[in-house]
Amino acid sequence: MKRLFYLILAFSLFFGCNERNTNSSKTENIEIDSLKIDFFQSDTSSFKILKRDSLNGKLLSPKYIVTETKYQVFRILDSNSTNYNMTYHIAKIKTLSEMINGSEDGITKISAEIRNFDNPEKIEFIIEETESDEIKFEPNFYRIIEYGCCEFDGWIRLFNYQQKLVDEGKPEMIYEKYPEW
Repeated sequence: MKRLFYLILAFSLFFGCNERNTNSSKTENIEIDSLKIDFFQSDTSSFKILKRDSLNGKLLSPKYIVTETKYQVFRILDSNSTNYNMTYHIAKIKTLSEMINGSEDGITKISAEIRNFDNPEKIEFIIEETESDEIKFEPNFYRIIEYGCCEFDGWIRLFNYQQKLVDEGKPEMIYEKYPEW
């Protein structure tokens, strides 16, 4: 009886291991009967190391590029509504950072596609690629933010959802006039 148990155990372990996926980068689709998906989208992020330059025979600090895609859900206030109705939107935000290791120099570019939950297949509007560090979405407008460093305090540009510039300036001035929602 003991021998039979070990034999069955050995076979089950052997066949169980052969059926498992050992590639960790592969994803599996799992179906859930009760879940109805209206819209699905995914994108990738990447990291690239560029060939290092040299000066007088010495290698310079490495340069690298990071591309990130993230999604953010937010609400937009309906400007025609007297009841403060808000609609749900999703932003697909792409960030491209070209950096030099050991240096504060670098360029970050950010862009976004905005979609309404009611019609997610259609892009409602696009925020074109701009040199900045962050986009913050609020019900009345969105902020494009450049972080400060050293003697530069940073800069914020406010846009309404018709993509018209509302105001811009140093962060303390903008936050005083337009507090965060």
